[in-house]
Amino acid sequence: MSELDSAVCITSLRATAEALSGIHTPGTIDSPNSLITALAAKKLGGKLVDRVVIYNPDAVALWLYQNTPRCFVRLCLHPTSRF
Repeated sequence: MSELDSAVCITSLRATAEALSGIHTPGTIDSPNSLITALAAKKLGGKLVDRVVIYNPDAVALWLYQNTPRCFVRLCLHPTSRF
């Protein structure tokens, strides 16, 4: 497992996105992830971002499965059937 894989904590997501965007909101949140902010600072040269895209392929797959069940019924009911 890489250093990046073991260093990212889901609870620091909001604070990290805010730090990268230059947004400061009141409230108790975790600290920004120092590894992610350091990588972003190196890549962006200290500039702020105006958008943050969070990509989670597992969540995308789950959303597709939950919202388009008709596409998966045949495979679930007949695991040995072919397309």
